[in-house]
Amino acid sequence: MTINKFPQFYKNWLKIIKKNKNKILSKKILGIVSRNGKVRSIFLDTKVKTKKNEIFERSILIDKPGVIIIPILYYKNAIYTILVKQFRICKGSETYEFPSGQAENENLYSEAIKELQEETSITIKKKEIKKLESIQMITSSNSAIANYFYFEKNIDLNFFKKFNYKKAGKRNDDEFISLKIFKLKELYNINTANILSGLSMLRKKGIIRF
Repeated sequence: MTINKFPQFYKNWLKIIKKNKNKILSKKILGIVSRNGKVRSIFLDTKVKTKKNEIFERSILIDKPGVIIIPILYYKNAIYTILVKQFRICKGSETYEFPSGQAENENLYSEAIKELQEETSITIKKKEIKKLESIQMITSSNSAIANYFYFEKNIDLNFFKKFNYKKAGKRNDDEFISLKIFKLKELYNINTANILSGLSMLRKKGIIRF
């Protein structure tokens, strides 16, 4: 299985391996995932020698970076957010998440704004969105970096009427999404990395204190 032109996210992974003074002894492509003619993931069987001369053999997934956007919504004396509810095959059921998706290019700010608009119909300007942190969710088997962003907005009762339980998403990308507005402090009941990592970053930033 071969690729005519390796995507940038794969080249970035190779640079990280080299930067950390590791050496790839062998690599074999086990699978390629493409959508709309673009490579999104590459499944590899690899053998790597570290700078300590330790050798590891692993099957790993080289993935595009992701963007995750946390809406910080102020109404009266409370802080709210809006989550997307959609079916996840790995879980076998629907789950609530912050709006998120794979980045199609290197401009992560623009990708975050685009993903927010696609999943929620909320439009914001580049000056309104701010970076939180970048983290690797599954270091043992997946290269993907989750890049967290947030924006702040004062809302009114009409916002609740317009967006709460709204149907959204791009049907041609298999996105069947419904939206729900929560108080931020209610999210500790949702036990996923997407949510709990975001809340931790907001606390560290001083945006929330609960």
